[in-house]
Amino acid sequence: MNLTDRDRARFWAKVDRETDPTGCWPWTGKLTAEGRGRFTAGKKTAYAYRVAWQEVHGEIEDRAVVRHLCGNAACCRPDHLAAGDQ
Repeated sequence: MNLTDRDRARFWAKVDRETDPTGCWPWTGKLTAEGRGRFTAGKKTAYAYRVAWQEVHGEIEDRAVVRHLCGNAACCRPDHLAAGDQ
């Protein structure tokens, strides 16, 4: 998902990076039934944690998954995420 500067500002405004700076950065927007954040930019919607990964690390390879190392499905902290095979 390619974000404009405006989309990027909207995205990071919904990530709580202040409550516990050494812990998770939870998504404060809408969550799915599984507790995952969703973010929409233009006509595309993606999981918030995947957007966070892309913003820091670049494109996610085809068929790659992004896992939460912390176990918190709402977490968007890039160093709590890992991308790779299923």
